[in-house]
Formats: sequence, C-alpha cells, structure tokens
Amino acid sequence: MDKALANHIGRRAKELLRPLEDEFGLVIALRGGSFDPSGSLVVKVEFAKVQDGVVMTCEASRLVAQGAIYGLPDDCLGKEFVSNGRTFVLTGMTARSAKWPFIARNSDGKTYRMTERAVKAGFGVECGETA
Repeated sequence: MDKALANHIGRRAKELLRPLEDEFGLVIALRGGSFDPSGSLVVKVEFAKVQDGVVMTCEASRLVAQGAIYGLPDDCLGKEFVSNGRTFVLTGMTARSAKWPFIARNSDGKTYRMTERAVKAGFGVECGETA
C-alpha cells in the first residue's frame, strides 16, 4: 500500500459513511490516520453534531467550554474577526498548543492556527494575561 492508495481508501470510506450524516444529522470529517506500506491503514473519523449552524467538532466544543477563560465572548464560536487585515471565522481551540491555541478559517476555506493575542485583538478583548 502506498500513500495515494491510502488517501483513496480514506476518501472512499467517507463517501460510504456519508448516508449517516443525513440519517443522524451529523457531519463526518476525516481526521488523518496512518498507513503501513505492508498493508495496514488506520483512518480517523470524527462524527460531529450541528448546533445553530455550527459544526460542533472536538475543537469547537473545547472553545465553548474554555473560551471564557481567555476573556472571549460566549458567542465567539463561528463568529468573524479581523487579524492582519484578513477576516477569519473562529472554529475551535486545540488542547495541545499553548502558543497557537485557536483555530480559525479564512474566506478561502483554509484553516489557520492563531495566537491568543491575535484572536483577543480581533474580538476587541484586552490582551492581558489569561484569567
């Protein structure tokens, strides 16, 4: 097995799982995985509910639970903010990165990791220490 075949199998698995999105009202996302050239493939799949038009991924749920610790507004998930002259939508928060804890999507659809300072400034929150 090579990387191209592993990617093809992952895309095909998502296609086969797609009927579950409608049946259960979920969004399915491939979240990486690993393969071994000898023939083993692990595909990570996330099933997330949609709440008020926002996909509640693990990262989105973490932002809802912990955003207030950073002084962010309660409704910041899925909201636009501007950083360095570009508009982003705040989509979540990582568990493992102290330097780049926030996840945002630009209008081009690309996902970016963001610093606490950039997100706070974008939402007009004073950039002091985290509570």
